[in-house]
Amino acid sequence: MPRHARRDTPGTFRHLISRASAGTMISLTNRRVRGDRGGKTVKRAFGGLVALVSIAIATTAAGGGAVSRHAYHLFLAGAPQGCEDCYVPLLVAASTLEEVAASGRETTVVLITTYERDSIWRVDRGVSVAAADVKTRERVVHLRGRPYRYQEIGPAEVLRLLENPQGSIPIHRTLPVPGRESLEDLISAFRRGQ
Repeated sequence: MPRHARRDTPGTFRHLISRASAGTMISLTNRRVRGDRGGKTVKRAFGGLVALVSIAIATTAAGGGAVSRHAYHLFLAGAPQGCEDCYVPLLVAASTLEEVAASGRETTVVLITTYERDSIWRVDRGVSVAAADVKTRERVVHLRGRPYRYQEIGPAEVLRLLENPQGSIPIHRTLPVPGRESLEDLISAFRRGQ
């Protein structure tokens, strides 16, 4: 919350504004507060709310602070090459794949390669997905030249993987396990979604 709003905003509205996030609706009523002359309480709260919304819009436009995250397991729709189907990708996006398809625009996602949905093998950020690559009726997304069936999963399953990237199945790794610090932004986004 902006510093100037903190000083002038009454406690009740300050609490509502501090708990708000982008996309949250806050109702301001025309109720008179005892000792409030000229409706200053609502005016001050509205000023703080406008500042909060401006900050939220700026951070969302800059790519940080997305309101919610959606995660999908991707299952290879074609014939696998070798043990390719052992490595199940997890696609993390700021909006649903249906919204991506409807937007007509390209979006960037985080692509986490997992081993048997148990441990994290690799994390690729900034992977592009075009709207034309998502077929909502068939629930198929084309990614890196391969077709995948997608299935949305809940925050609890995503957090289980992100908070324990080592997993429980012992595997020989050629790359180090991603550190928790590198996954912290995703962990906090999915914790907010619970």
